[in-house]
Amino acid sequence: MWFLLSKLRGVYSMKRTIVVLAVFALVAFAGDMVSGSSDITKFTGYGTFRWTMYGEDSPSVPPTASSTNFSTSSYLSWVPKLNEYVDGKVAVTVKTPSSSNFNVCYAYLNLHFTENLTLTGGQLNIPFGYAYTRSGGSMYFADRSMLAGGDQFFKYGGKDNMVMLTGEFEPVTVDLALSNGNGMRNPADTTVNKQFTARLAVDPAEWLTVGGSFAMIGNPDIETGSDTTEAFSSNGMDFFAVANYPVSPTATLRFVGEYGILGYPVEVAEGWESSNASGMSIMAGYDMDLDGDVFVRIMPAVRYDSVNPWDAVLENADPLEDSMTRLDFCLNVGLFSSKNTLQIGVRSNGEYNNYSSGQEIEVDGYTDFYTNWRMNF
Repeated sequence: MWFLLSKLRGVYSMKRTIVVLAVFALVAFAGDMVSGSSDITKFTGYGTFRWTMYGEDSPSVPPTASSTNFSTSSYLSWVPKLNEYVDGKVAVTVKTPSSSNFNVCYAYLNLHFTENLTLTGGQLNIPFGYAYTRSGGSMYFADRSMLAGGDQFFKYGGKDNMVMLTGEFEPVTVDLALSNGNGMRNPADTTVNKQFTARLAVDPAEWLTVGGSFAMIGNPDIETGSDTTEAFSSNGMDFFAVANYPVSPTATLRFVGEYGILGYPVEVAEGWESSNASGMSIMAGYDMDLDGDVFVRIMPAVRYDSVNPWDAVLENADPLEDSMTRLDFCLNVGLFSSKNTLQIGVRSNGEYNNYSSGQEIEVDGYTDFYTNWRMNF
């Protein structure tokens, strides 16, 4: 079995490498064929240096429950423009320490049929979950919201090989995507898992965006010898609102709210019943520009997350109570320029119930402290 899994991982890794090489080759070839409107030398990205002191009761921090950790992360993206109709993106991340310290996270091309209609193909973000799809270089906290993590989210969101059609008709933007349904967290495409995702975003005011996503995952009937696995499908929904309201020429009130519902991703056995996963995130911050050579910006921000995982219990049994919560406060300080941000944060994780072999285990809450230095370029 381990031999088979290693082979599958090798095949998947080779597929990703081929995709990246193909994009590079296509961009290099097309660069010789386009007019002066091309720009194939543009690079963007950011780097972070982070120190974290974990809470004494943290259940999952090696090597000890009360430990500190220093980590770095780099994100580099190549965003070549061939002409007004074709552009693309190839991006990699390098993290230390990490078991997968080098990853190709994006490799795709955009075909702009008109100024309002774009077809995208390659490996990119599934248009589901605002907390995951927003730029990492613009986050107001060292980590993304709890909504954008865990196996339950990655059944519907994350990165995948896909094609996506985007229509921008001010003030409405629509994304329609068809993806493999396995994403980067699985070793290989089974050729039967597919996902359809649709996202609608509306800008009712210059400072406000509201939207939502719908995702459908599932399998058709699968026949293996004399056995047949019946078809199933499951749906996920995500709703968000983003406000950046200017309260003065030098200050902006920022707000992000998100709520998601994720359907149980498989059929449950007879005699059992399942309940959906859900989560919410609310964030508010006050962003102020400062007239200084060293301190150019300051923004205190607070965020509250709450996540309820999937449940599967015997019929007529009481549902499991295992919601997880997190309160995160972060002070963002812009130093020397708007591209350099020092983030000083306190993150409090609430207690929750864990389940092992049917036994309920209460996990105590804990608090983390972090300092994160981010440089955009």
